[in-house]
Amino acid sequence: MGLFDIDNKWFFGGLFDFNHDGKTSWSEQFMAHKMFEEGAKEQNNNNFCSNTFDSDTLHTHRKARSKSETTVSVTVSIEVSFPDLNKKEDIKEEDYPNKRQYNAACALAGTIIYCDEECEREKKAICNFILNKSSELVAARYLTASGDFLYAQAVKDNFDLPITLPDEDEKREYFFKDILKKLARKDIPLCFEVWSWCLDNFLKYSEYDSFSKATLTNRIIDDLYDFPDEFEPALIKYLSSHPDFRKAVIREADEVSGKLPKLIVDAIKLDLHDTAKLLFEDGLANADGKWKPINKLMSDTILFAENYDELETIEYVEQNLLPLVKAYPDGMIADEIETWERDIAEYKLDVEKRCDKYAYLREGKDRKALGEGNNKEKKAVNISQQLDDKAVYTYCGVLLSFSSRPYFFRTDKDDIEIGDRVIVPVGIDNEKTEGVVVSIGKYLRIVAPFPVEKTKFIIKKVVPEEE
Repeated sequence: MGLFDIDNKWFFGGLFDFNHDGKTSWSEQFMAHKMFEEGAKEQNNNNFCSNTFDSDTLHTHRKARSKSETTVSVTVSIEVSFPDLNKKEDIKEEDYPNKRQYNAACALAGTIIYCDEECEREKKAICNFILNKSSELVAARYLTASGDFLYAQAVKDNFDLPITLPDEDEKREYFFKDILKKLARKDIPLCFEVWSWCLDNFLKYSEYDSFSKATLTNRIIDDLYDFPDEFEPALIKYLSSHPDFRKAVIREADEVSGKLPKLIVDAIKLDLHDTAKLLFEDGLANADGKWKPINKLMSDTILFAENYDELETIEYVEQNLLPLVKAYPDGMIADEIETWERDIAEYKLDVEKRCDKYAYLREGKDRKALGEGNNKEKKAVNISQQLDDKAVYTYCGVLLSFSSRPYFFRTDKDDIEIGDRVIVPVGIDNEKTEGVVVSIGKYLRIVAPFPVEKTKFIIKKVVPEEE
């Protein structure tokens, strides 16, 4: 049965099934329509109105058709008109500099059926932007009718590059972050120049590419672990000397990057304290007063600052960044302040006890005034309690995607080996994160790499079936 065929019992009991095949085909339905139409005209001409249907006339017609032929072949010609469809005949591909503008012109000529009015408005706005602004705006020149910026083609056409990028005309062939990663392996300063140029030319027109904000900003920060090791320190210095670039990357992002806290802490370690504070302030501006991203930014900054190697980083966070968050009146933020302050205080005590350069009691004196190497001012830390603990603790160094150094986690399982993939809790929210075990060691409490009570446990080992 064809797409438009109807079972006889649903269409006048088979009255119009002229070829007796058990169904009323589209052509037979059309003929029925024309017969009704002619009948209506005749009734109008005779000024006659009746609620009854003259079935004898139709039976007579059907009988005559049946005697003359056993099958009926009806050719139906239907005219369908679309708004402005005639313009398509005037649109020639050779009249346009590229397929993007040609496709935009075709779309505006009415060759696309839209799912709803909002979609139609968005797509027509994109096509009009391409056709009307391509001569003056880079963003319009490298935008497709489907709403994708072609970053690779734009970069190829406007820079002398030490790398090869694919040609792009109708669709995106290469992601923006991959362009920067590839370029960073060859020329980091040029990488920043390209990134900055793309921000200047595309970010302000993000309404035409719904993913462009994330593409140009926080997705790059989120993937810094995948760049060369020297890229992140160079980026921090570039952010320090290019405030407009910094604000665009952090403040204009569609959300606060989960790796921004690490960037802030690394800036502190590079003694770029003002830059660290500006980055933190940019993150707060992006959060726009919302307690969830603000709490996460503060918690993760503290987490990255607690490296158990020194105290200067966490003290800078405590003295310069925490007060910025404490100034917010939101109760959901205020409720966390006591926890943050307690965690920082406990961390400082642990580091003072465990690190040789802090193995003394301050007794109200300034640490710098005491001097790290002045043995006369040092006092032994009471370790008798730690020596009494004869238990052996197993620590695993787990390399996570966002860090170039492993983090320590404890385990009481015997089946975990170096190279295994494991799930571990990360951050104040204990987010389940996958990592790779790169070291395993057994320690007494006194020499454990992290305090026993503060070290989190590996959640589970990833078995092949779960991959």
